[in-house]
Amino acid sequence: MKPASASLHGLVRRFAVQRDGVAALELALLLPVLIFILLGAFEMPRALLIYEKVTRVSAEIGDLTARQDSMIASQLTDLFSAADEIMSPFSFKTYGTVVVSSLTQATGKDAVISWQCSSDTTLLLSSKIGKKGDKPVLPNGLTVGAGDNVIVAEVFYKYSPVFANYVFDRAKPFVSATYYDVAYFRPRDTSTISLTGNCPNS
Repeated sequence: MKPASASLHGLVRRFAVQRDGVAALELALLLPVLIFILLGAFEMPRALLIYEKVTRVSAEIGDLTARQDSMIASQLTDLFSAADEIMSPFSFKTYGTVVVSSLTQATGKDAVISWQCSSDTTLLLSSKIGKKGDKPVLPNGLTVGAGDNVIVAEVFYKYSPVFANYVFDRAKPFVSATYYDVAYFRPRDTSTISLTGNCPNS
């Protein structure tokens, strides 16, 4: 009769050389990692694409506004509608807001927000530079001189990942976040761009 240690040693040897089921075991071990990589490969480009489109919206809306001699409310409505086209295939009407502001300064006074229009108020996202009549909050190095006019286009977009909240619990930019971009322009063909009519959603 073989000693128990010899029997155990033989059992271990047979187990070590056994290859049946190895592929299934390896797949089971690697599957969570593969899923993690797959979802990340989906969410990362999607998040970057949405942010790139947000920056395009602020640049396009600000530039088109600065090209006008004057503005009427219906023109701003058309510009806001264009934002949804730029963001396609992502819905801007549902998740985004554009805020266009005009900054002016009378001689010897502080710059103020002379008019401001928002494309939507349902998202409850307000301008980061201030409200109409306020002294604007501007980045360092940007000043509004006497008689100057600066057009500011701000874009907010509420981004929500499709899958990644299940994998990247707190890892930005995958978690739900509000993307923000701002662009500054000076009028092309006039000293000050005036606005006629009531702003959309005012």
